[in-house]
Amino acid sequence: FINAGDMYGTDLPTARIKYTVTYPADLFDTVKWHDGSPLSLGDFVLNMILKFDRAKPESPIYDDSTVSTYDAFMATFRGVRIVSDNPLVIETYTDQWQLDAELGIQDWWPNYATGPGAWHTLGLGIRAEEENDLMFSADKAGALEKPWMSYIEGESLTVLATYLIQSTVNDYLPYAPTLGDYVTQAEIDARWANLQSWYASQGHFWLGTGPFYLESANYVTKSVLLNRFANFPDPADKWDCFTQAPSL
Repeated sequence: FINAGDMYGTDLPTARIKYTVTYPADLFDTVKWHDGSPLSLGDFVLNMILKFDRAKPESPIYDDSTVSTYDAFMATFRGVRIVSDNPLVIETYTDQWQLDAELGIQDWWPNYATGPGAWHTLGLGIRAEEENDLMFSADKAGALEKPWMSYIEGESLTVLATYLIQSTVNDYLPYAPTLGDYVTQAEIDARWANLQSWYASQGHFWLGTGPFYLESANYVTKSVLLNRFANFPDPADKWDCFTQAPSL
């Protein structure tokens, strides 16, 4: 990351909007990925990294199809700052605004175009793309005539499983010079152990943090089987108050 002072010197830019997102104090204790790994600050920071890195030609996972989205983002982005990690507080500075303020909030939660992403499952894909075995995007896969990465089925699973073994042995951490400031060795060990157990029992690498996890997918009937995630922290009746009009 480039510090704002190094980028601009004393002539710091201004921003029309500053979004400050404060997460629950127990976020990293209660929210877990479906393999049992607790959500961590590393998941957020990797999301920040990938927002920029895939559009950089010097990156080993550069993808030309991400450049237009990146350019549009950078036209209004002015900066991001992790204010606190306990509780997690993140400030985002931008010139992009909405008439309804809640629609414009940039929260850096580890969601991507295709869904949620933990740093360890994404790490497998990063390794696979760096070695030109699998590609994150259909555009890059088509351009290079390489397989389009899937975390659910096909030959991708064999490739990702190979990198899972290597990552476990080598204590792999993507973008270690940066993520190493946010992810402990204990977390690295636990993540790879949890993912090994998950893959052995479920046969795929798709993880989320929601109330249901992917049990299986049937590509003949184009259907999926979801099961209840017992460690989901919210009670089933959390939003029942919205089923009826409030009293006046």
